[in-house]
Amino acid sequence: MKNLTLEEAIKVGYTIKRPDKAPKQLRELCEDLGPNYHLASTVELSNGVKDSVIHRVIGDGYDIEIYRHPGRSGRFIIVLWEGYGSHSIAELRDVPFGNVGDWVMELVTTWCPPDVCKEFWDN
Repeated sequence: MKNLTLEEAIKVGYTIKRPDKAPKQLRELCEDLGPNYHLASTVELSNGVKDSVIHRVIGDGYDIEIYRHPGRSGRFIIVLWEGYGSHSIAELRDVPFGNVGDWVMELVTTWCPPDVCKEFWDN
């Protein structure tokens, strides 16, 4: 399966938040990560705080979510999901702003099947 476009992501149930309403730090990170990443709907974190999330559909049922670490300015949590958000297979906490892209690549390379990794690298 290929990476979903913004329109395809909306069709499968991801609601895309208006980028201008997301926190500046998330907008900047989303832009730095590239065109395959989108600001998605607000999520409720384990501490009850609601925040925007950066989302990328990787393909073949895998996707990535990135959100701000509550109470840790400039730090992020990255979650790799299987089954489009139904099962978390890897999570990294306390990732600095400048290292998010590298850790996303590391998670995908380590946890996703080789054919999914190829799609990820090709896009």
